[in-house]
Amino acid sequence: MTSPGGAVAAGAAARPAAVGSRGDPGARRAIRLAALAVLVLVVSGAAVGALVGTSQSAAPTRPPRLQAEPAPAVLRAVHASAAALMGLTPMADQPAPAFRLMDQDGRAISLAGLRGKAIVLGFFDASCADVCPIFAREVLVAERDLGRRAGTVAFVAINVDTTGPTIASVATATDAHGLSSLPNWYFLTGAAGALREVRRAYGIQTQVDPQSGLTLHTEALFFISPSGRLRFEAIPFADLHRNGTSSLPATTVNAYGAGLAAYAERVAG
Repeated sequence: MTSPGGAVAAGAAARPAAVGSRGDPGARRAIRLAALAVLVLVVSGAAVGALVGTSQSAAPTRPPRLQAEPAPAVLRAVHASAAALMGLTPMADQPAPAFRLMDQDGRAISLAGLRGKAIVLGFFDASCADVCPIFAREVLVAERDLGRRAGTVAFVAINVDTTGPTIASVATATDAHGLSSLPNWYFLTGAAGALREVRRAYGIQTQVDPQSGLTLHTEALFFISPSGRLRFEAIPFADLHRNGTSSLPATTVNAYGAGLAAYAERVAG
């Protein structure tokens, strides 16, 4: 990800996930999944069964969401447009899967070690150059909006770049997108096996194109309570252009960042 602590994968990897800033979030998710399947077929010529989970036993277990339930009071407290923009859905009240990895400064960071803080958790590619820079801007907006309460929130990104899982790669991405000045930003990486286990626990699927080396993966942001429980899931996105670049209007970036801040603050309590 030449991106912030997260977005999608580099180049084409990030692009299927970045499908546009308009329309119903559920439709955006469906379009992204369809685009991702098409991209895998076109780029690698391989079947996408491993990516989308053709067998129940092979598919990662995804933390349950409660889309059918009425929105709780915390959702009603924030302007409805923010939840719609972010594709926000409440999640079943259960412990978030544990993790222990190294951040951009070489420090060991774990879910247990962040206890007491609300966590905004995403899975991103350290070589990503499209959705990731946009997410970085949204994190910076959220940090600004949180103000003094920023200390109660941790923004965490877990590296999905299986070809470059080094601390140097996440440190470079952090610096490139202006996030190194944030004391509550953690871009985590580690051994391939450790990263794979965390991805599986959160239902994040990946596939690396053998020709381009790009990583295709599921997009999702998780809001975790200070007691370590899953509260909400959101969808990062961007507008994809024909030349392979992505963008979002500044107003949308600001609105998404404000939504990150608002929900992180409410989860923090």
